[in-house]
Amino acid sequence: MGRRSLSGVSKFEVELKTVDIILIVFLASMTTLEILFRTNVSGWGLLVIENVAIGFTVIMMSSIIRKVHSPVLRSTGNIVLYLGTLSAVYNEMGRIIHLIFPHFHDASINNMETALFGIQPTVWMQRFTSPSITEFMMFAYVVYALLLPVVAVILLRRGTEREIERYLTELVFTNLVCYTFYFMIPVAGPSRALVAERIVPVQGYFFTAISEYMVRSVHLNGGAFPSAHCAATVVMFAALYRHGRHWGIAFLPMALLIFISTVYGWFHYVSDVVCGIGLAALCLRIAPALQRSLSRWYLRINLVTGRTVSPEVVHDKQVLEETV
Repeated sequence: MGRRSLSGVSKFEVELKTVDIILIVFLASMTTLEILFRTNVSGWGLLVIENVAIGFTVIMMSSIIRKVHSPVLRSTGNIVLYLGTLSAVYNEMGRIIHLIFPHFHDASINNMETALFGIQPTVWMQRFTSPSITEFMMFAYVVYALLLPVVAVILLRRGTEREIERYLTELVFTNLVCYTFYFMIPVAGPSRALVAERIVPVQGYFFTAISEYMVRSVHLNGGAFPSAHCAATVVMFAALYRHGRHWGIAFLPMALLIFISTVYGWFHYVSDVVCGIGLAALCLRIAPALQRSLSRWYLRINLVTGRTVSPEVVHDKQVLEETV
């Protein structure tokens, strides 16, 4: 791969991948908004510090992982890094839900769906509730969290590092777009906004108990629209389908079950699911072009002298094409 020569010797190089740049731009945008709307954010100063810490961690860890010789260890490190970063950013969204709007928009969604279907779909699905069905649905909802790294492992065992990188880039990009909607259009979700209409008690077993714990301890009050759960499921399906049609077909029933479980379990409205799926499809179209564009640039920093070395252009066209 031909590269323009650089003056000076760098003792430690920071090479930003597409997913790193996406994360840094998002964190920088969140920091700017938190400063601009600081009167609406409790502890905004701490959030700014956390954003800087997350960004610094991503840059440093990504550069360290890149120097690992084993492809398996490199890919494993990237999976842990970016899924962990998504979790940290998701938790932050819970503190800035009302960054711009002080109220939720559930009434608008409820009115629209009631007018369209004649009844609120989440409420209507109560007629099918039973402990066994609830347990089955909650299994699908809970196992989603395990599927995120499992899909990456499948790609790693039978594919290449570039497939892992593309999957993680699409996953991070799609989730961050969903997170942006959380404070742009805060929606509490059926479990909080339609409490008075929930006449059938939740009864199930092991996975039902886990899902109830997730609602109490993990779910954001206001992070329902669009469904990042469903959006990420589409990204997983796309990655598996690219890897091999049979993998995608095998995953499709689980994907459909996850979509249904989000409504059945009162986690999301039908609108959240539809918009999550549509948004993921759009992000999957944008991500390859974004990756082709951003993968041309590498930022190298000499940490010994503190001197920033100018970006360099990657000239190897084949490498760029293989990236996506």
